[in-house]
Amino acid sequence: MRGWFDAFRTGRGPTLYDSERTAATHDNILLGLYATFTAVFLAFFIIIPGFRSNKIATLILLMGSTSIVASIVICQFSSHWHVSSSLILATYKYSSGLKLPGRIGVNVGLASFNVTLQLTESNSSDLPQDHRQTSGGLNFNERYTWYQVDEVDGLFQDSLRRGFPSPILTVAEIFAMDAGGFSWGRSYRLAGHYCAITLWCALATWVVMNLLFMVGVPRFSGYFGLLTGGLCFLCDAIYAQLVPAPPLVIRFEHGLLVFGYGWNFWMILVAGNYPPHRSVNLSAVLTNSIN
Repeated sequence: MRGWFDAFRTGRGPTLYDSERTAATHDNILLGLYATFTAVFLAFFIIIPGFRSNKIATLILLMGSTSIVASIVICQFSSHWHVSSSLILATYKYSSGLKLPGRIGVNVGLASFNVTLQLTESNSSDLPQDHRQTSGGLNFNERYTWYQVDEVDGLFQDSLRRGFPSPILTVAEIFAMDAGGFSWGRSYRLAGHYCAITLWCALATWVVMNLLFMVGVPRFSGYFGLLTGGLCFLCDAIYAQLVPAPPLVIRFEHGLLVFGYGWNFWMILVAGNYPPHRSVNLSAVLTNSIN
């Protein structure tokens, strides 16, 4: 006798559904960071009416200090240090004569690079059955990490076995090469390695800066503020020095990827300006109070 929940089941096992292959649309780590810092900013706006005096100055101080740590942590995990995107006309696979228009984007971070490919819809028999769509087109989003020296090459070989589209394989192959003058992946990996260390140091000095300020040692807090800003500037200087020069250019049919600095690079540059200004203002206030 069949029960209420036996419909669509075979052999008294659980209900089985066909696999649905979809491209990733967001980064869970970044979403968590965005939610965390948004909650902190909202908390500041909620508690600031409880202050009896200097409400605006206190709010600016809290928001500015939190913005620094938010910029450092978010840029540490984000993949928008060196970016590029272009419209292309590409084949889905090497053995196919079918060419589909679409857009490809490459976002390079400190520990990985991300390749996004969006192709127009097609019902051609050259595409696998689970990739034939009647609307929405083909969407791919692949991340390649380089925590180890030869990790990108191993991920590239895995992409070949899995049959990724030709444009993604082209980008992965260029980053995997490390011989002679073809060392773009190594340059990005070194830049990301040293910049990540510098940002973690900036985070540590930011913590010390705020601890000294809370215990009533504003002068030394200002010194560590200068050091935090200097480390942020040093991070951008290291990245600008170690990334490939001239910039990496990847050619596709009817398209060209020319890399430039992304919003992570400029965010760290802006974040590095606040601690020195804060330190100078604290010094001015201390000097006036002494006089």
